[in-house]
Amino acid sequence: MRHLRSLSVPAQYAERNLRFGVREHGMGAICNGIALHNSGLIPYCATFYIFTDYMRSAMRMSALSEAGVIYGEEEASLLCFGGSGGW
Repeated sequence: MRHLRSLSVPAQYAERNLRFGVREHGMGAICNGIALHNSGLIPYCATFYIFTDYMRSAMRMSALSEAGVIYGEEEASLLCFGGSGGW
């Protein structure tokens, strides 16, 4: 989280990402908190599709509370295997 400088709207978007590591549930919960805080920010939460089971409860709470978090999942095989789709 050391890359986040301020929560005001910047002229440049460099270094405006929170780096969570491999903590999907915490990432979803923090994005829910940012969205529900009414700060005007729209959080975007992205992970590999295989890891969405770890953040399922945070995604469910986001949907039930209509938080407005944008979730993005991507297929791991496209990045890991160069688009070959397999081993």
